[in-house]
Amino acid sequence: MGIILFCWLSVLAIDFLVFLVSELIGTLISSALVGYGFIVFQYGAFLLLAVVAGNVVTILLFEPRILNLINTIFVPICWLLIAIAAFLLFAVMSLIGAKYWFIRGYINTQNFQHRRKSRAVRLTKIKNPYLLLEWKRVSRNKELIFFSNIKNILTVFILCGFLLRNFGKLGLPGTYSLELFLLVSCCAVNTISSTAYSSDPNRSYLAFLPISTHQLFLWKTIQGFIWGEITIFLFWFGTVFLHGLSVADACLLLIYGTMMNYACSWLGVFLDYKMPRSTNSTNELLHGNISKVIVLFVSVALTICEITFVAQGAIPMSALLFSTCISAAIVVAEFSYWLFCRRKEDFP
Repeated sequence: MGIILFCWLSVLAIDFLVFLVSELIGTLISSALVGYGFIVFQYGAFLLLAVVAGNVVTILLFEPRILNLINTIFVPICWLLIAIAAFLLFAVMSLIGAKYWFIRGYINTQNFQHRRKSRAVRLTKIKNPYLLLEWKRVSRNKELIFFSNIKNILTVFILCGFLLRNFGKLGLPGTYSLELFLLVSCCAVNTISSTAYSSDPNRSYLAFLPISTHQLFLWKTIQGFIWGEITIFLFWFGTVFLHGLSVADACLLLIYGTMMNYACSWLGVFLDYKMPRSTNSTNELLHGNISKVIVLFVSVALTICEITFVAQGAIPMSALLFSTCISAAIVVAEFSYWLFCRRKEDFP
């Protein structure tokens, strides 16, 4: 009962805070900038809420004593009265805000218009149509860029903590195990590559155009690799800055992350090509998750095997160097498969 009251109060406080901040943005910011204020608040608050919620869920999963502590502190009768009082307080404050701020903020928001600079359109020659198609597909889908990346960052934190907690008890992780798990998690949850065909609304029209599906597959892989490399670089920079790695190990770790990024991007595009999501499906929860889960399972299992072999002394080198060599071999194998398997019945 205490946990239910705690969650109810938390959700109520978050909803009221979102309502209050939205009213302040619509009232205090001018109509020329109010739209940008809501955009910043939308993505910034969502990222902050996702990170906080991820940390809370991780603590509750791995520290069961906290649940008992919450049940002990939250006495049902007392906290039920507190919850009712808080609800009434939030309701009164929301009514006051709606009466004095909502209408003015709503009118101010409706007057916002995105101002575009008028410029002459120049005739250009498209040098690479495959790059243009993929760039437009990704850059025009804000759901694919922002929300999927936010979910990916949250997944990386939770997954990395789960792997280290479980395999750390077995004594398997050695030197740079944290860094390897962190980077391979970033590589595996690439939504842009795992939905390369499912999220392409023009794929039904490409069959009628003189476009090479072989080249299109390559540029879908490259596009997923480029966007994934941004996340890889950010996590790599934070790891090097916080852990103080040597120059040689830092360079080797970046090479490993880059190689695994391409390997996971290639595998994600390939799996999505073989089993794309149906356009008639109404289940958005599974959107891109089938191929992503397979890529995640394969990459994490490979990393665990690499660390296990090195920890048992079967490989006479460090786990970082061994993993880098394996990732480079995988990239060579994938590129060779793409290069030589050009028949339509075998490969795009």
